[in-house]
Amino acid sequence: MLIVIVGFIFGGVTLILLEKLILSRLSQLSQEVSSIGESGDLSLRVSAPGKDELSHLGFTINTMLEALEQYEHKLQRSTDEIKQAKEVAEQANWAKSQFLANMSHELRTPMNAIIGYSEMLQEDAIELDQQEFVSDLQKINNAGRHLLGLINDILDLSKIEAGKWISTWKVLIFPA
Repeated sequence: MLIVIVGFIFGGVTLILLEKLILSRLSQLSQEVSSIGESGDLSLRVSAPGKDELSHLGFTINTMLEALEQYEHKLQRSTDEIKQAKEVAEQANWAKSQFLANMSHELRTPMNAIIGYSEMLQEDAIELDQQEFVSDLQKINNAGRHLLGLINDILDLSKIEAGKWISTWKVLIFPA
């Protein structure tokens, strides 16, 4: 009977020591990790007093949190750099589109004048029976029309890049 009583006392003391030295610390560590996870604040750390396996686990968790915090900062910097690069690229693309639109207008106006004058000179040459000039004037007119077509193609490309072509295409294909 004495052995049973001693066994119960030894078991009770063992449970108390197990609770105090391991289970309560493990529960506290678990709560701290859960709290950090719920808050999302990677700058928080768990308490890890002592020099045993649970302390080592707490130290490892803190090391992992530091690494995650550094990766989060790197990710944020990379995201900021990508946003900035995207804005710069969008500004450059806008400037290019503006340049193409302005240049195509500036080139089309004199090209239309060249085409118009070559047609007028062609008509005058025919009326004055100056056939030797008609073929040269036709070459000027054809070259001008070809160059005007290239200029229009450049303008169309800038519209495509600006996303304007799709709406134009929809109107052409699916008129209201």
